Amino acid sequence: GKCHLRAERSREAEQAFSAAERLPQARLELARLSLASGRLDKGAAHVAELQKSPQMDIETEMLAVELGRLR
Repeated sequence: GKCHLRAERSREAEQAFSAAERLPQARLELARLSLASGRLDKGAAHVAELQKSPQMDIETEMLAVELGRLR
């Protein structure tokens, strides 16, 4: 997924992260991609799931703030 992001292939990156969605880091990247592409509802769903995982606290809260700013 990260290699696709570096190459600016967001569709392929999203597919790779979706395949690993059960991992918090992959879900975090999916949330970022969703927010960046204006899909706020989808991004909000990812953020809500991430907020249940203590491993991603700081990054998740930063995304939650960004989501609030975009809405």
